Amino acid sequence: MIGIILAAGKGSRLGLITKNNHKALLLVKGKPIIEYQIDAFYQAGINKIYIITGYNSHLFDSYKDQVTLLYNPNWQNSNMLISIMTAKDLLNESSAIISYSDIFYESFALKSLLNQTELSILYSTSWKELWKNRFKNATDDAETFSIDDFAYLKNIGEPLDCLSNACGQYMGIISFTPKIFYKFNKIFCTLTEEKRNKIDVTSFLKHLLITKSLNIKTIAYKGVWGEVDIPTDLDLYNSSSFYFP
Repeated sequence: MIGIILAAGKGSRLGLITKNNHKALLLVKGKPIIEYQIDAFYQAGINKIYIITGYNSHLFDSYKDQVTLLYNPNWQNSNMLISIMTAKDLLNESSAIISYSDIFYESFALKSLLNQTELSILYSTSWKELWKNRFKNATDDAETFSIDDFAYLKNIGEPLDCLSNACGQYMGIISFTPKIFYKFNKIFCTLTEEKRNKIDVTSFLKHLLITKSLNIKTIAYKGVWGEVDIPTDLDLYNSSSFYFP
């Protein structure tokens, strides 16, 4: 099992905060976000960790003794799926857990994915309180998320008009076995080059649902989770009212 952290993007919604920095390196409770992820992987027993870089890639050089750095040369004109494909040789040979770089979570989040044999994603069941603290309107920036009786994904990625229309929110953590990645990549390659460059992970998951080409197992997570997407997120997570163990 390997761990992959996707850190190629610019984090443009954070504005000048990331001009000379990277959102994965912003501090939450005095610690760079990416270090929460690295620690979580190690605590889950995953010692082979890769970071896919792009924007301000040199800022990750100090982590070379802990991880292996890979580079997405097309980061400016592509999305996270292209970053995932940067590691396709690894994914063809090893089971992997892939994490966005702008999130933090507890290590048991990753432990829950260690023995999954299907395409699996983590979702937060405690997201509503977080969204109420992040946004004036709690439905802002939230998306539909529903599952069937067997915990397979039914719906994801549509605008949300009511909190009750989502049983959770996709956290930005996904896992593959080599067998599943082979199928995932084969479906991805059927898209046009333009769409492959632009499609994000959530949209591709929705594509898998619409085409019924691959089942998506969902794993519920009840621990602490946060994503840093807008400047006020940092104010919230670094306030005394927000607890992170």
